[in-house]
Amino acid sequence: MNQEIPFKLFACCIPVKGAERSTLCDLQRRTVRFIPNGMYEILTIHDGKTIQEIKACYDNTIDEMVDEYFDFLEQEEYIFLTTTPGRFPKMDMRWDEPARITHAIIDLDEQSPSLPWSRLTEEFGALGCAHLQIRSFSPRPLAYFEEILSYFERSIVRSIELILHDQDGYTTDRLVEFCSTFHRVSTVHVHSASTNEPGYVSTQGMGNVFFTDNVISSDLHCGVIHSSYFSVNIKTFTESLAHNSCLNRKIAIDARGNIKNCPSLPDSFGAVEDTSLLEAITNPGFTKHWNITKDQVRGCQDCEFRYICTDCRAFLEDPADAYSKPLKCGYNPYTCQWEEWSENPLKQNALDFYRMQDIVSVTTQQPDYAT
Repeated sequence: MNQEIPFKLFACCIPVKGAERSTLCDLQRRTVRFIPNGMYEILTIHDGKTIQEIKACYDNTIDEMVDEYFDFLEQEEYIFLTTTPGRFPKMDMRWDEPARITHAIIDLDEQSPSLPWSRLTEEFGALGCAHLQIRSFSPRPLAYFEEILSYFERSIVRSIELILHDQDGYTTDRLVEFCSTFHRVSTVHVHSASTNEPGYVSTQGMGNVFFTDNVISSDLHCGVIHSSYFSVNIKTFTESLAHNSCLNRKIAIDARGNIKNCPSLPDSFGAVEDTSLLEAITNPGFTKHWNITKDQVRGCQDCEFRYICTDCRAFLEDPADAYSKPLKCGYNPYTCQWEEWSENPLKQNALDFYRMQDIVSVTTQQPDYAT
């Protein structure tokens, strides 16, 4: 490449520094590549300079490395050469949504009270909530969910994810027909499956169907941090810079009918039977976790994945510390290794605190859902 013409990172390609290595997040192509921390320094400090100017800032022992990396970056279209680098500003990293609440979760089990679905549909609309996840920990007939979804036919809610306990009648053909009838259904996860149905079925543009034999018996199974949940896009990245990627502008109704920020958090802001969602979110304590970012969380603040990862403030390595690392994260940014989180001896006290010992063997299997 021409070493006398300044380079610029494409605005959608953002370097993120970790303790031992960095990532280059391409928010347009939704990919992530590893780069050395030394290259992070070059890309952030010397953006807009020529290769010759960069080399002049260091001793000649890194010249070969610089040449190799810049050839790679140009070939992969992370950078481009321009004689007018000042004409290419960085991306505006501010995040916002035209909604007071963006996502909602509703948990159900065999003891859950009847919910005012008609009223909830109206309240989701008033809050601007476009995405809903319904998690059922006990078997229910598909007709039960058909009745619920009928309330959302003219709702502002655009996508509904269903996590259902398997039972007779939950066949691939029946669920594909179900998704074709209710177009707001984005995904159906069937857990505790005892059938020989395929693990994954694409419904060609309608909601996709997944079967798993993993048992999901309560909200204690939530909060898993896993690379399969990484989300490399502008929306997640910019929100993570200033807000909590899991709890910001979220609302939930737990299996007992309590309104919460997350079903797994202890704080309740009223029972849905006599409290509106609007009343709940105006409580000063409702938003207390919304602005806890990964840059503030111990361990996460040194992780190269922190702006594309999920988070959990409900289950922590240190339950007494709101800024503690998520309990169910097995990644170590200081060794760049993933480990089985439940086997870490430093997490055993927290497992006891949250009473997770009975379900940990299920929780640590391949993740089936995330909030």
